[in-house]
Amino acid sequence: KAYNGFMQSAVVPTPHVIETGNWGCGAFAGNPDLKAVIQILAATSARCKQLIFYCFGVGITPKMFL
Repeated sequence: KAYNGFMQSAVVPTPHVIETGNWGCGAFAGNPDLKAVIQILAATSARCKQLIFYCFGVGITPKMFL
């Protein structure tokens, strides 16, 4: 799901930057570390130029992984 969401459309010629966060880690009690790794791998596979990861409610500033 993450890979499909991160794929850049062939119609969009702009730089590929993704801003994301802890998917499924709130009410669904998912593992934040695992969710981050899944998104990093998906963004890399989708040839993302930059991934900015927001950790809402943790008191951590956004991190750029790629």
